[in-house]
Amino acid sequence: MTAKLSPRLGAQLGYRILSQPPKFKTPGRERASYLSARHTHIAFGTEQLKVLEWGDGPAILLVHCWGGRATQFFEMTNELVNRG
Repeated sequence: MTAKLSPRLGAQLGYRILSQPPKFKTPGRERASYLSARHTHIAFGTEQLKVLEWGDGPAILLVHCWGGRATQFFEMTNELVNRG
């Protein structure tokens, strides 16, 4: 509808909606996982990607989807750390 009234405004609004991931409140059950992680960054082009690390075993890469959080994997990361 916005694009019909103002194509420029519609394009700006569409870009804003599609270029920013949705934000959700982090549930309390994920807090301990967040606090126990090592927080680092990896350079990616001109950006810095935030990385959370747990444990000291072999590296396993878990990637969340758009709008997700690393701590959503807390049950899996806890189990992986427990297994070394």
